[in-house]
Amino acid sequence: MVWPFSRQVKREYIFIFILNLAFLLLAHLFRDSIYTDPDRFYHYFISQEYLKNFAPDFIDRIYGLNWDKSFPEKEFLYHVLSSLFLRFGSESALQSLSLLLGIGTINIWYALLRKRLSPSMSFTLIVSLLVCPQFLLRLLLIRPHTLAIFVFALICLAGRGRKWKNLFVFSIIFSLSYHTIYIPIAFFILLSISLSLYEKKLNVKAIKYGTAGIITGLFLNPYFPESLEMSLKHLWIALQQLGAPDLAYGPELAMQSPFTTIKLFLPFLVLGALCIRACWRELKEGYFKFLLIASLICFLSLFISIRFLEYTPSIFAFIISLSKFPIHTGKKHLFSVLLCGLFTLANFSFIKFQEDISYFKKQEEAYKTLLQLPPKTDTRRIYNCDWWQGQYALYYSQLKVLDVLDPSLLMISKDFFINSYNIKRGFTEQPEQKLKEVFNTDLVICSSKRQLFHQLVESKRIKNKAIIPIDEKLQLGMFEIK
Repeated sequence: MVWPFSRQVKREYIFIFILNLAFLLLAHLFRDSIYTDPDRFYHYFISQEYLKNFAPDFIDRIYGLNWDKSFPEKEFLYHVLSSLFLRFGSESALQSLSLLLGIGTINIWYALLRKRLSPSMSFTLIVSLLVCPQFLLRLLLIRPHTLAIFVFALICLAGRGRKWKNLFVFSIIFSLSYHTIYIPIAFFILLSISLSLYEKKLNVKAIKYGTAGIITGLFLNPYFPESLEMSLKHLWIALQQLGAPDLAYGPELAMQSPFTTIKLFLPFLVLGALCIRACWRELKEGYFKFLLIASLICFLSLFISIRFLEYTPSIFAFIISLSKFPIHTGKKHLFSVLLCGLFTLANFSFIKFQEDISYFKKQEEAYKTLLQLPPKTDTRRIYNCDWWQGQYALYYSQLKVLDVLDPSLLMISKDFFINSYNIKRGFTEQPEQKLKEVFNTDLVICSSKRQLFHQLVESKRIKNKAIIPIDEKLQLGMFEIK
């Protein structure tokens, strides 16, 4: 079958239409989910900077990362697109960008799965992924990984059709868009080994064209070589969470228990199991032994981090599409059992997800109230205890912030990071003096989770302070040091 033109074209288009309609309906139901992600304020801000000055050399309002001297952009193409959407619309236009990329992604998955699965099974599998609230959120967020997921799906589709020029072009786009360039490189190796085993001779076209595209994209990036340096540093930081669990990583990098994975992401395990089954059926072909190992690695990666959910569906769909014979799922009740189980799962998760959204709305309102206390003309430095507080400050004030990314101070200066680490956790006896000496600031925003908050509440060296409760356990405070 060549998608979408087939003898059953009407039926095919019906499934495609319903699939896209289901995505848009779910996106509408979860439209408030963006409140759980303060990162959107950072990308709003950077998009506005691009409108003022295309590919800015520095970001004056982020001082702790030395971006006020040099801005090492790692998501260039995404911010080019987001700034264009912002130019022709309001901030809500950026949500439209995420929707378009999401629609593109699920249609590519459908195209890959349809090479070996029926329309109904392909449709069911993709919808089952979308009803996982935490994954749907990943597709709806105003973040550059949405572009990366879409382009990686295109890379898999080009690899499946052995369209090497397309692979080259898509690799350039990925390299310009996002910092996880090691993901497509791993796919190029997977594809080259598979083709070599299948053809019983060395075939490295995927590595040659794909890697050439990645390298070309790196050199075309106006921020090279800083963009490559940022890619390597962020990989290093993500790996540091195993040795430094006290750092405040984003939830997508947090390690999760097997029970949590099964409870929240069962459909991904179903897709992975189907992929493994496809490889098992083809074991008489030598290259499928390798693909079986690759499938098992991808399957196990789902138990490590939510970030792997972004790329594994494309890989699973790609491997399924390579199997020689149609995969018969057997009895019809498979669909009803799967859908009923997923509905129950989605309903359970949705209730808790709504509670999370309500909490984040209260938190955002508290930050907005605090950060609008200083005059709009106030451009002083503020010390934010946690990186996400810097993102709120970029949007709701004109203050200069310390940090805006998961523990990225580690990348800049170990001494600088240690000072910040000790201050926020209450290991410094006179934090007011240290804040002025090290960070040159007399403004602090902090939550009651940090010991610094309690030190400043009791301090006699505080000129002004404002404290807002979020719930019974958490308070937010802004402090001005004398």
